[in-house]
Amino acid sequence: MEAKDAKGAPTLTVSNLSKTIGKTPIIKNISFDLYPGEVFGFLGPNGSGKTTTIRMIVGLIRPTKGTVAISGYNVQKQFVKAMRNIGSIVENPEMYEYLSGWENLKQFQRMVKGITEERMHDVVTLVGMTNRIHDPVGTYSLGMRQRLGIAQALLNRPKVLILDEPANGLDPKGIREMREFIRRLAEEEGLSVLVSSHLLSEIQQMCDRVAIISKGEVLAVDSVAHLLAEQGRIIWEVTPYEQGKQMIQGFMPLIDPKTTDLPAGQVAAVDDGTDLASVNDALVKAGVRVHRMERQLPALEDLFLELTGGESID
Repeated sequence: MEAKDAKGAPTLTVSNLSKTIGKTPIIKNISFDLYPGEVFGFLGPNGSGKTTTIRMIVGLIRPTKGTVAISGYNVQKQFVKAMRNIGSIVENPEMYEYLSGWENLKQFQRMVKGITEERMHDVVTLVGMTNRIHDPVGTYSLGMRQRLGIAQALLNRPKVLILDEPANGLDPKGIREMREFIRRLAEEEGLSVLVSSHLLSEIQQMCDRVAIISKGEVLAVDSVAHLLAEQGRIIWEVTPYEQGKQMIQGFMPLIDPKTTDLPAGQVAAVDDGTDLASVNDALVKAGVRVHRMERQLPALEDLFLELTGGESID
């Protein structure tokens, strides 16, 4: 989806965050910002450092160097104030199955000052749990448990919400509902939502921007649309093939056919902003027939594999 313009000060700032265990660097100078009302995807192969980074953001692990600021509060120096502005689900939400959803929320209310029953009713409505909130959690589907976990994370009115694999284990209908729900939280509630996920197609549809991490380093941070546009290509189908290929190469760099799955007679060129009308005009004047010209953007999965050197995401 298209990225929106960032508005206001960042709600989450990660600056040169690093973590070394023993003599092994696990996280290496990671930096990115989140802004109000955006959904930010955090992508990386298994073991890339996503969960370690999230644990440092929410204060569960102390970084070796670097800082995390939530709504301007330094997590290391102003921990309590920073944590008042963040809600998170790291791995699966833990609930008492023999208690109702409402009773689980009451347990959390007792631990955090200032949460009213009115606020509890508000978040229950927000996550769409009104009809089942008084049923035992043991009767909930996985999607309902995720929603209850998010309700708990929203009780203290955070500015930032961090969700680690929120669609994990959901069926296609549940995944779509979770995607729409997360978008609504960002757009209607103004939350900054960081989503760690391995579902690349979902990230492509849900997120305004993404950070791609591999081996403890961030390889790219940008809007999905811009990242994909930078990897775009133009497909030409021309005859005679060799003449057309040579002429196109005179205008724009070609992509090695060994790296594409194109059939014979087609040429792939890097979409570098060249005026395609001029290329077409030159081909036609030289007697080369242009049967097809198409601009193609890669799937996020293709971009991910290219940036990470072919590492799969689990």
